[in-house]
Amino acid sequence: MSRILFCTWQYYPVPAGGAERQARLQAEELVRRGHQVTVVCPRAPRAPIGDINGVSVLRLRRSRRRYLDSVTYFLNLGRYVLIHGRRFDVAHVHLANLQADVVVAVARLLGLPTHVKVANSGTYGETRRLERVARITRWYGLRHATSVQALSEETRGELLRIGVSADRIVNIPNGVLLGAKRAPAFDRAAVRTALGLPQEGGIVLYLGRFARYKGLDDLLEAWRAVGRDGWTLLFVGEDAADQPFGALPPLPGLVVHPWTTRPDTYLQAADILVLPSHSEGMSNALLEAMSTGVAIVASDAGAASEMLEHGRSGYVHPTGDVDQLAGLLDAVMGDGDLRDRLMQGAQDRVKSYGVPYVVDKLEDVYRRIGRPG
Repeated sequence: MSRILFCTWQYYPVPAGGAERQARLQAEELVRRGHQVTVVCPRAPRAPIGDINGVSVLRLRRSRRRYLDSVTYFLNLGRYVLIHGRRFDVAHVHLANLQADVVVAVARLLGLPTHVKVANSGTYGETRRLERVARITRWYGLRHATSVQALSEETRGELLRIGVSADRIVNIPNGVLLGAKRAPAFDRAAVRTALGLPQEGGIVLYLGRFARYKGLDDLLEAWRAVGRDGWTLLFVGEDAADQPFGALPPLPGLVVHPWTTRPDTYLQAADILVLPSHSEGMSNALLEAMSTGVAIVASDAGAASEMLEHGRSGYVHPTGDVDQLAGLLDAVMGDGDLRDRLMQGAQDRVKSYGVPYVVDKLEDVYRRIGRPG
């Protein structure tokens, strides 16, 4: 049994991004295997503290003043690790922002091994976005962590570029709960009714944060070009704190629903998942769609081209290529047999991304770098 400290930017049930959702899946699987997992994250209004499905969750105070919230949180995070770090065998940081610099710096003083996950790559990935800050920090957390996790070859290349040694980089993907089955037609009708969605016609689903770097402008332009009657373009999510998209324009067939803790219900209702992102790590929405058996059209940002076999388990287009996005959407929307083949191919492909497989890999890392548990 190991005592593992998870450091995340948020934790369930607070609305969160893919890195935090992965943290929850991994924490609960580690607990099922007999490990002790403590999650430390910023405090959020009405968010529970204490035991959540066997995981001990501590939410640290931070200032409510803009520009001071992150600073005060990082100070409190560093203080927590300094006081309590010796209780743990390894510290696992789930987003390589400044929290990685703080945790790694304090952990090194205590001799506490650290594992840092880089959750995103590309223009808006951690290494690119922190370039200004890195003039001072020199990517301290990434370059001094005991182990650094890359989700894709793109991420690995970025880490090598900033000076992370190859022997400390481990390629471990995100994971998904397997076993989801696509609802039969009569059940899908009930799901759509419960969600307030049209019963007739097809649904193209975008599931995630509404951010500029998610390629939403590309998707809206492609939707205008396709213009198929009887289809709905469904956006489910909320405006991102970073690079928010803002108000979505009124378009025929466009429906917007708020962020949900049950993305699986929307995947059951949809026919196609579209992910036109310009910057990704390994998309949770993409993994969940593959597990459920939804036809997928995605850009090649991040790990998408490694996850999907183009034409067999989904369609992958060059990032930012609106014409190809529109053409692929039009093809998949117009051919039910093609959608069925892509759905089956995705479910076959996703078997290698199950949460147990990912946690097996993490346990290997913890055993290699951690204190004896």
